[in-house]
Amino acid sequence: MKKLITATILFSVLTSCEKVINFELENAEPQIVIEATTNGTTQTTKVLLSYSGGYYNSDGFEKITGAEIFLTVDSESKQMLTEINPGVYEGFGQIIRPGQSCHLEVSTSGRHYSAFSQMPEIVMIDSAYYQYSPETLFAPEGYRAIVTFTDPPETGNYYRVMLEVDGQMVTDGIYYLFSDKSGTQGIVNYVLYRNTLVPNSRFRVKLFSIDKSTYDYYSELDKLSGSDPGPAQAAPANPENNIQPEALGYFSARAESISETIFIQSK
Repeated sequence: MKKLITATILFSVLTSCEKVINFELENAEPQIVIEATTNGTTQTTKVLLSYSGGYYNSDGFEKITGAEIFLTVDSESKQMLTEINPGVYEGFGQIIRPGQSCHLEVSTSGRHYSAFSQMPEIVMIDSAYYQYSPETLFAPEGYRAIVTFTDPPETGNYYRVMLEVDGQMVTDGIYYLFSDKSGTQGIVNYVLYRNTLVPNSRFRVKLFSIDKSTYDYYSELDKLSGSDPGPAQAAPANPENNIQPEALGYFSARAESISETIFIQSK
């Protein structure tokens, strides 16, 4: 069953420009969902396996157990992941250098899936701070976290920014994305405008360097859904990814930089 939905996407927090797009919301049969990341900084690989539910189905998703998962780096170093919880697979200690190709293989229920992602160069956070912001059309008044980093002179760099407040990640369903394809290079001051911070809380910012396929996947999901329903909910139009044959989710090789912890003082 498909329903035609009209969504309004706000393209900028600095203007009132709006554009209306139409897309078909797919209430599909359950599909395999592969959500996989390998972190070159922490030398950790994590894969979540499940079956999707329909977009309108709020029930829990069935975890996929007993799968065989391997990560191969440049056709040389191969590691088998261990299932640590139902549907959760992890591997540790595999060294992946910038520019190396990461090949993920997933075998379950007689089917085999594979995906490739290239490890990007790490980009370090220069600083993180906060600033008070009055109420706007897009957000209530409060404090906003700001992260500063230096984008390398070579073009083709892609990032996702995430925010941790009082030890809890608060941007799992929010896509803060940046690409120097926009023409912005050098020093970048990035405002995490969707999250409102309060006094006497602590936060830190994580900057992930990601490849283009991951950036495109996140961008499409953000545009189509408006907010993140998670790949396991069969997001509208099912954004393209790097997994073959067709499956929901993504595989991302990434490098991570973390800011110092910042305490927000009362006014």
